[in-house]
Amino acid sequence: MVCRTRTALVLAALVVTLAGAGCNLLPTIAGPAADELPSEPVVQEHLSLVSAEAVVVPLTQADLPFQVVGRVAEVLVEEGDAVVTGQELARLDTRDLQQSVRQAEAELQSARAQLAGVMAGARPEEIAAAEAVVAIAQAGVTARELAVSVAEGNLASAQASLTNAEAGVLAAELAVRVAQGNVNAALAAQRSAEAALQKALAGPTALDLQIAEKQIEAARNELWGLQGQRDALGGMRSHGGEAQYEAAQGQVAAGESHVAIAMLQYENLKAGPRQEDIEVARAQVTEAEAAVQTAVAQRDQAQAEVERAKTMVAQAEAGVAIAAAQLEQARSDVDSARAQVAQAQAQLDLLKAGSRPEEIAVAEAAVARAEAALGAAQNALDDAVLRAPYAGTVGAIYVDPGEIVSPQMPAMCIGDLTTFRVETEDLSEVGVSLVRAGQPATITVDALENSTFTGTVARIAPLAVDRRGDKVYTVALDTGVGPESGLRWGMSAFVEIAVD
Repeated sequence: MVCRTRTALVLAALVVTLAGAGCNLLPTIAGPAADELPSEPVVQEHLSLVSAEAVVVPLTQADLPFQVVGRVAEVLVEEGDAVVTGQELARLDTRDLQQSVRQAEAELQSARAQLAGVMAGARPEEIAAAEAVVAIAQAGVTARELAVSVAEGNLASAQASLTNAEAGVLAAELAVRVAQGNVNAALAAQRSAEAALQKALAGPTALDLQIAEKQIEAARNELWGLQGQRDALGGMRSHGGEAQYEAAQGQVAAGESHVAIAMLQYENLKAGPRQEDIEVARAQVTEAEAAVQTAVAQRDQAQAEVERAKTMVAQAEAGVAIAAAQLEQARSDVDSARAQVAQAQAQLDLLKAGSRPEEIAVAEAAVARAEAALGAAQNALDDAVLRAPYAGTVGAIYVDPGEIVSPQMPAMCIGDLTTFRVETEDLSEVGVSLVRAGQPATITVDALENSTFTGTVARIAPLAVDRRGDKVYTVALDTGVGPESGLRWGMSAFVEIAVD
């Protein structure tokens, strides 16, 4: 198999002919095209062949990746160069790796110092410092408990502000309803004034005059009736009916006044509206319009007051939320401060008690971890140099200085070209069942006309691979020849394996 860039060749050409009732294998020959089988099997007496397309490969080959991620600093070889085992092929930029080594060395020194401190135990100065830490932590608890009291007061104040703001919204909404009622009343008054003005401008209608005439007629009829009653009582004056007569006379006078008023109203209607009445009506319309504008402005102001009150409610709600969060934080701070006191007290107790065996073991384990980390950092630094695993030839270089590489990216490919192998690429599952290790084969190479090589089956792949939907197997054949034969890494070849 060739390094990363190998391309697939044509499908296998396998021809196995069967002869006789016992289905004995007969020899085959390659067909006229890479993907075609011969239309008729060709039989050669006493010879059976399995043929396949193949490729020339080194005896051993390897894709070489860096074992760490980094930027390529230098490529030390070129394609085609011969290399020896352990030779440097490429290097990465090692500044970060060197820094990691220095950091690991510092951490190892720190771990060793901590181990020494654990072994030595606490000094009086350290115990005094720990006691001071406990005192400071206890003071912190007191301060945070006071902060809780303050936060509770702030929350109560914020809740009271919210209640007041909500009451303000209700009052403002009531004021809007009152103002809207005033607007409605002002509009009704405006419509009434406008109707009166229009009536004054238009003058009396025929119906108005008819009504006035009927009112005169009704007043006269009423007067006539009253006069008749008075006259009837006139003959009774001498018989003590003077008071009744005088009362009837008063009613007649009132009836005459009603007639006169009805006639005046009729004449007034008939004469039409006076300019003074029109001006008064217009003034009443203007006054009504102004009243409407005032009422609308008052309603709009009341609505704006509602929005302002709602804004105050939102602000008050936010204030309550903030105050509640601050109270919760203050309570959490108290818990944290108490935990710090407990931690400081525990640390003080540990200092007074001295180091336990478990603590010494932990410190020793920390030293071991730091030593392992230093070893890993040093290994990563060593892995920044790519070396040849064996002697061979550089077949391909896949990276350039400045590129970022990772362990998943081969940097170059090398192969041992002292001896070539040929690997099949399209040997089918039917053909591979006939092949055995040690069987001889004839190898022809398209690039080397009139050249034929002999080979021996060295290895048969145990697992098939998919090739254009078919299952094919790789068979490796030793050629026993090297570059002096004219063979080159990656050349196309055709093999015929003599099978039993």
